[in-house]
Amino acid sequence: MKTKPAASIKRERDGLISSSFTTSTLHDVLSDEEIEQIQRWTDAWFEGALKLGFVKWPYMIDDAMVSNIQVCYRMKMTPEEAVFFCYRVHGESKLF
Repeated sequence: MKTKPAASIKRERDGLISSSFTTSTLHDVLSDEEIEQIQRWTDAWFEGALKLGFVKWPYMIDDAMVSNIQVCYRMKMTPEEAVFFCYRVHGESKLF
């Protein structure tokens, strides 16, 4: 008789662990206030990038830039700092 390790049984019962974070909506993990804060920060980042000439409308963002922006937000950079940081390193490689 084949048995499963206890850890895998626990994970199967835990809906939060077994579900993919990519399929979760922001509202599942963040408050409305946190979502609004992220949206304001991202809007300010985009407006700064437009104003400084780093992007043009319409702008198609790539996965590497999304990752870089997320890192900047987590590092508590201002949107303007993040614009300069992202476009300084964007052509080089992924940040982390």
